[in-house]
Amino acid sequence: MPLVADSGRRYERHVIDQPARAIIGDNEYQTVVHEIAVGDAAIVTSHAMFANDQFFQLHMAGHEPMKVRIVRELPNGFAIEFEQLDDKKEREKRKAEILAFREIVMGHETY
Repeated sequence: MPLVADSGRRYERHVIDQPARAIIGDNEYQTVVHEIAVGDAAIVTSHAMFANDQFFQLHMAGHEPMKVRIVRELPNGFAIEFEQLDDKKEREKRKAEILAFREIVMGHETY
């Protein structure tokens, strides 16, 4: 799985290009999680109805639904931040889920 090199980032980012669903109220939108890290992700979508600071539920195979917030627009989508977890055990659980998801999606290949 390609690792996105950027020493200014708080968490390692990984390119996964995995389909996902964004649930806003009663509406569901198909998206793609392009890059993911423990605290945030980059989402690709053709839908223009998203706005900064908007919250929604992100559903990806292999993960429990996650509450996320849009933090900025990107050329082909937007950047999201996962709900802040105050509990260290919960942060470690999320990190383990993301690492397990990487293994499911990409196998054991390392780039």
